[in-house]
Amino acid sequence: MASVTVYFAVAGDVHGRWAGLADDIRVAAGFLPDGAELSAVFQVGDAEPTADEEQLAEVHIKPERRRLSDFADVKAGRIRFPAPVYFIGGNHEPWRTLDENGGFIAGGARLAPDVWFLGRAGHAHIAGMDVAFLSGIRPPDGRPLRTWERARSAETRVHGYYSVEEVLRLCTAGPADIVLTHDWPAGSGYVHKTAYVGDPAVRRALELVAPAASFHGHYHRSDRFRTLGVDVFARGCFDQGVPEAVAVFAFDEDTRRVRQLEHVAS
Repeated sequence: MASVTVYFAVAGDVHGRWAGLADDIRVAAGFLPDGAELSAVFQVGDAEPTADEEQLAEVHIKPERRRLSDFADVKAGRIRFPAPVYFIGGNHEPWRTLDENGGFIAGGARLAPDVWFLGRAGHAHIAGMDVAFLSGIRPPDGRPLRTWERARSAETRVHGYYSVEEVLRLCTAGPADIVLTHDWPAGSGYVHKTAYVGDPAVRRALELVAPAASFHGHYHRSDRFRTLGVDVFARGCFDQGVPEAVAVFAFDEDTRRVRQLEHVAS
């Protein structure tokens, strides 16, 4: 029996520009082999699906960057995608709305036609793949909060941090084919501003979950490296084009391997 290949796209930070995301996904899908179709799109945080001013107020963001997204057009079906979109949360999200939904893994309803929030942390089986994920980032002081501490905070910024329990949920749920987190794993060697980027908790998760590949956003930079035997792919931010912000990957169901497609004309 011939091996089955699943094609999926991964998108970096969107920051509320959903129409642009849809356009980039369609461009990226144009590099699929003849007759192939995308099975899923995974977005790695800072999606900002704000449909109204009330949801916008839930987002921690600098005043000069505060703008309502076009997600209302996604909800109304005026913006459509060529495959179902599953996103994790970053540090700039309408977290009260997302937490009330609970996410795909908790039976939360889709937020819009073909758009699902995956949840705070966990594992899901999507398009033939076991997907492990963690939303949010580590607090600046390096001390992850307990879930109850975060829930009691009135600061929107704090709700963009993951909790101790969520990291444990990611690390202990067993092996997965791919991992999605907003921050990079420690050990990339990339310096942002004055410090090496990456989260040791994410690196530890890769060690325990042992995926074929992991995908990350946050730094608005496209990059690729290998650590702990895992192929690590960072995606850039919307407006950086294909394949910087959106790229297409192939997953082989027999070998459980992941490879990035070449985004060049043949």
